[in-house]
This record gives sequence, C-alpha cells and structure tokens, in this order.
Amino acid sequence: MHIRNIELVTTKILKSFGLMRVPINLDFLADKLEIKVIESDPENDELSGALVRSEFSKILINKKHPPVRKRFTLAHEIGHFILHPNKSNFIDGNGANQVRVLFRSTNMSDGALETEANFFAACLLMPLELLNDAIRSFEGDR
Repeated sequence: MHIRNIELVTTKILKSFGLMRVPINLDFLADKLEIKVIESDPENDELSGALVRSEFSKILINKKHPPVRKRFTLAHEIGHFILHPNKSNFIDGNGANQVRVLFRSTNMSDGALETEANFFAACLLMPLELLNDAIRSFEGDR
C-alpha cells in the first residue's frame, strides 16, 4: 500500500472513533477493533509483539519493554491487523520460528509489510493533522 494511502487510512480510523487528540488512546482503539491486548513474557526478550488472528484476535506485547516501545509495538500490530487482513499471524522481533514471523531485517516482501506497519504506527501515534495544528499553535506563540 502506498504511504499516502496509509496516512489516509489512519486519519479515517482516528476520526471514525473520535480519537483525533493526543495521546492517541490505543487501548480504546484495540477494544473497538475487538482485539484483546495482552502483555506477555516471551522466552525471547527480543520479541516485541505478535498479532494472533483467530475468532478473537489478540495482540501480545512484551511486558519487559519500556512503555514507549510497547506503545509503538501496539500501534504497529494494529497496523498489521488493518493493512494486512488476509495475512496470517505476525510475530515481530529478532528470533524464534513461529507461525508467520516477520523481523526487522527480512526478505523484500515481508520487509514491505513491516515498513507499512511501521509507517501506520507512526501516522497513528502522530497524525499529521494534529502535528500541523501544534506547529501552527507554536508559531502563533511568538
């Protein structure tokens, strides 16, 4: 998916759920998308998170990671959920062989999926519209 389209998708999602204010409430969004968020303690500390698709989808987040990392990981996994609906489970990190493992450095097609999920997370956490509003507000304070 083209990055401009990803930006439009995130804006549409944020507006449709009334989330166009910072900080973006990711737990509320996950709940509205019917995704259960679980902090887990994986054997591999490098594992950041996982999206497990089933009748009731789940996102697993490494509870050992710092809060800002967990927040980005949650946004990233929501990105996989929204952008890649026909793909199987995603496990993001630097180790283990599991269902569909996508790591930060992998083959071209999986790398594109990871890049898309990262860009989705960035757009979701820092919407351009809100960023521009903040810049205009700051410029008005001079």
